[in-house]
Amino acid sequence: MRKLFLHLSLLTIIFTACNQSTPAVSLKRTSVNKNPVKEYSEKVPDSLNDWYYKVQVFETDSTFNYLVKMQYKEITGEQLIRIPNLGYEPKPELKKGIYDKTVMVGFLDDKGKFMDYKMVYVVDGQLGIRSVKRYTVNDKD
Repeated sequence: MRKLFLHLSLLTIIFTACNQSTPAVSLKRTSVNKNPVKEYSEKVPDSLNDWYYKVQVFETDSTFNYLVKMQYKEITGEQLIRIPNLGYEPKPELKKGIYDKTVMVGFLDDKGKFMDYKMVYVVDGQLGIRSVKRYTVNDKD
């Protein structure tokens, strides 16, 4: 009888914990960090100039939108990206690409795994950004 009571108590706790939903992440930020939340930078070899290849990620007032600023030598660009709402605070991330002058822009999933999203690149002295993967989120309801 005691074992049955213990098992029923444990099952009640598990079902109660599973039934509680986590609060939704706010779609608007209460404060926006003006500094880059992620940054990648490497010096461009040049004997006359102090040039860099740089990628920075900035918060916006929308929780899931980030501004990506890019620079190669004197060429600059920016693009607004939207990280999917996975039910928790987004964690943007930058990772050096496998090719020269490439940086992967992505985010961390709930297990901390890097998810590729965009690639910033330089080809023939031209700066660019393109999507490498697309993500969708489906409700279970």
